[in-house]
Amino acid sequence: MLPSLFSTHVQCSRGKRSNCIAVPRPIDSAKRLALEIGEDSLAFSHGNGEPEGGGIQEERSCGLALGGRPPRSNCSREGWPLPQRHQQHSGDSAVAQGTWGACSSAVSTTPPKARTRPVERALQISRMRRLAKMEGSRQSQRTPEEVELALEVLNDELAGASPLDRPSLELATQALTDRLVELRKQQRESRNPADAAETNKQSTHEYSSSLQAVILGDGRQKYTLIKIPKQDDMRGDIYLVRGDPKAEYHYQTALDTLNALQSRNILSDVTGGGRMDVLRAEKKVEIYGYSYQYGAADHSITAKMVKEYLGDEFIVSFGNYGY
Repeated sequence: MLPSLFSTHVQCSRGKRSNCIAVPRPIDSAKRLALEIGEDSLAFSHGNGEPEGGGIQEERSCGLALGGRPPRSNCSREGWPLPQRHQQHSGDSAVAQGTWGACSSAVSTTPPKARTRPVERALQISRMRRLAKMEGSRQSQRTPEEVELALEVLNDELAGASPLDRPSLELATQALTDRLVELRKQQRESRNPADAAETNKQSTHEYSSSLQAVILGDGRQKYTLIKIPKQDDMRGDIYLVRGDPKAEYHYQTALDTLNALQSRNILSDVTGGGRMDVLRAEKKVEIYGYSYQYGAADHSITAKMVKEYLGDEFIVSFGNYGY
């Protein structure tokens, strides 16, 4: 799930009656927009009315989970868990006794649910993807500039995200990328409807085969590996390598190509990303690393394509190391 809109310091006092005090801190408007759009893209409801993730979902509650492990706070504010780094709890006699303690205006004795198993998590992610697409049709209209700003903020969040926050952030960034591509397509069609109709006359095979297989610059750069799966009159899958020394985020290296494919209703997928060091003077290329948003690309495919593109005189190496 997405991080809370406010970073909150929580203090639980010691005494006959525990109090839970939340002190919100303001965050910049860009991050607020990113979280708002991300929530719109991934919003979905469960049949039992519980938010995804499991756990104590009481409004403004704090729980201490014991049982042989260090106490772990599960403070929430209207269903959104607070980051652990902002949770502080004072000692309590319940810790020594190994019992459930609660810090809430309405004390709950129900222990947190067990962590979602990997298979259940996979099913939830699949459901989120399907419902996110359905929800997209009901989203309020936003400009591409707003969506791209939110996408940049979420990519920054991904860089420092915890393992628990990462899956939901990855889904949010992917949903925003798809939304941005769709908005760009709508812009082009509204400005040049005649050109849009003309480009659609070209077959999928003709257009996908006409695309440059490898685009890259000189020096160190981020890159993505795009796959166009076999469809319509295509004879097989097609891979495209897109690198750009000016790109700050991996999605930016693929965006132009994704926009072009989307405008012709051609399905495509970014299979992963990484970095490459292109040293033309030394005739060397090194391919490595991964993308926070897309994961690691199959660098062996990239290396083969770059070798064919640059020529046999270049030494192309690759490996699954570094960022």
